[in-house]
Amino acid sequence: MQDMNSTVVVLADDHELHAAIKNSLFQRAGFVTYDVNGAEDTFLAIRRLRPVLVILTLDMAGESGDLICRRIKEDADLHSTPVALIAHYEDNDERERCRESGCDEVLHRPLSTKQLMAATYRMLKVFADRYEFRGFVQFEGLCGGDGESLRDCSILNLSGSGAFIETGKLRPVDSSIILEFSLPDDDEAVRCRGRVAWLNHPEWSRKPHLPVGFGVQFESLPPEKRAHIEEFIHSGKH
Repeated sequence: MQDMNSTVVVLADDHELHAAIKNSLFQRAGFVTYDVNGAEDTFLAIRRLRPVLVILTLDMAGESGDLICRRIKEDADLHSTPVALIAHYEDNDERERCRESGCDEVLHRPLSTKQLMAATYRMLKVFADRYEFRGFVQFEGLCGGDGESLRDCSILNLSGSGAFIETGKLRPVDSSIILEFSLPDDDEAVRCRGRVAWLNHPEWSRKPHLPVGFGVQFESLPPEKRAHIEEFIHSGKH
């Protein structure tokens, strides 16, 4: 079985769904969304792309979303793919069809960004062995090497285990740094040691959707600070 693609989300081509996603985590965290219409196109796209998440409507062309979900869950290679189905809240038959399909979440119309993000977090947390939830943030911090004065930097793409530092002053991979920053809702600064894990060089960008800089893996982050970072990311306040 191929690994899931942790940046791809397959979506039904649905106006209400796209409105709920607009300006949400999907865009800010670097997800790539792939729209599907008919049943066969949907199933082939899921097999080819190995998305981290699939969101379908019941009224897909050619075959209903609940039947597509059954096919996914019965497939030896695809059965672990998280699937959400969209139903009208007041329609008991639709909701029952969703539950019987084996889907991981049922979303109710009218959709809202808050409902969609809460369900997404629940599904991705369940499958945390394949995907670490990150938040696209942008705030100022301080960064420097051992024995150096800390310099201003911009912190992006934060998680409980690391962050991306936007800077033109790149450091060698595996070099040790000190990082200091404060979350918008916390008066006490986070200060920890980290290791440069990878570079986004101007001439060879590893992650084109991010600017020049480097990824940092936290090495001495206190557990309570990690928990606070993860709570902040999941809250959607960024």
